[in-house]
Amino acid sequence: MASTLALILFTLTAAPPDEDLERDARRSLERGDYAESESIVRRLLENAGSGTKREAMLRAQLAHVLVLQGALDEAGRVIAAALEVSGSSDVRRIAALVHLRAQSYAEALPHLDAAIRSDPEDAWLRFSRGLALVKTGRPAEALEDLGRALRDPAMRRDAHFELALALAQLGEPRRAAAHLVAILEQDPYDDEACYQLSRQLIRAGDRDRARTAALLMRYFGALRERIGESTRDHHLAATGHAVGAAIERAARRERLGDLAGAHDELDDARRRHPDDPELALALAGFWLRRGLIAEANAELERLPPAAPAELADRRAELARAGSEIAARIDDDLRGRSAALAEARRRLADARWSDAREPLEEVLEAASTLDRPAIADDAARLLLARDPRSAPALRYLVDRTRDPSLLPPHLHFLARLAKAEPGNPAHERRRARLVEAILGK
Repeated sequence: MASTLALILFTLTAAPPDEDLERDARRSLERGDYAESESIVRRLLENAGSGTKREAMLRAQLAHVLVLQGALDEAGRVIAAALEVSGSSDVRRIAALVHLRAQSYAEALPHLDAAIRSDPEDAWLRFSRGLALVKTGRPAEALEDLGRALRDPAMRRDAHFELALALAQLGEPRRAAAHLVAILEQDPYDDEACYQLSRQLIRAGDRDRARTAALLMRYFGALRERIGESTRDHHLAATGHAVGAAIERAARRERLGDLAGAHDELDDARRRHPDDPELALALAGFWLRRGLIAEANAELERLPPAAPAELADRRAELARAGSEIAARIDDDLRGRSAALAEARRRLADARWSDAREPLEEVLEAASTLDRPAIADDAARLLLARDPRSAPALRYLVDRTRDPSLLPPHLHFLARLAKAEPGNPAHERRRARLVEAILGK
């Protein structure tokens, strides 16, 4: 959302003499190279003219790029200078963002009020005002704004979360819990929502809710252990290393077992940085761990022939790993797991675009032979290839029946209900599970 605001400002500040610079600044921002974007905006400011609307908009853009790099004090000074020139809703929008990032919520509110008067349906503005109202002790006033923000898919998770906190402040733990359950239905790896849900269920005050809260806390502990304490991806993003940040986020998702999320992070980074060698190595490793040797080799071929020694060593290491995986599959073909090995060999030879059928075969064979590690991996990767895959969802619903896996069970059951709308039993099971979590 932050980068979207920045791109809007670039569009508004465009001027024919600076078209090339504007284009370079926009591309730098899209790549996550904030330092380069900052440098270009400063050059644009030199020719903006003093006291003009264009100067105000470029100063607002500069403040925004500084915020993205964590330079909040300087961003505050720059946006103050922009406001002296223009109090337009676009400048006030960035002023609000600066204050929100600095956690100066009371200072953000006047800017949000003014911007909302110009654009009352803007989901980001409504969410941001709701957040500021919650943080300044006015939760009842925040409910309408946060409810409006729920309509925007991009804001929905955060709106649910802040609504939960507002309702908790108002002494309504069950209503708060319902919003947190909605988050976990969409993302069972959201540790923040999991922790808050356990707290609200304890506050609800009955024995059944307390038991569910204990299960959630156990699951939360397992999540935190897998996630780890590193926030290095935020540092990398703020310093303009967008690829490194994406690789960190993908690795964290992979540790959680969210292969679809890990794939999406790497795939999105590939679209933005098609020639990055670190990304090619990261993707090659991801595909090898999934058994797609041909796809991994295609990534290794992207590396330049005269790559630096470190990259060449890593490429050679990954190539050896691919050969070892292929050899193990060949060995399995001569053993009792011939059907599974054949399916895995088909997967190894497939490219990602053609991987759905081999993945389904691996899933079926591994399930039949009671090889849960291979079946789990195939099911989760199949969801990255086909998010509505009924075989994968049915398998994962069954695999997460243990009470300690309540969030992923709810998540996969909700997805199965959408994937097979002609089977109302799935939706009935989902509704009963939600009712069991929240109570009556």
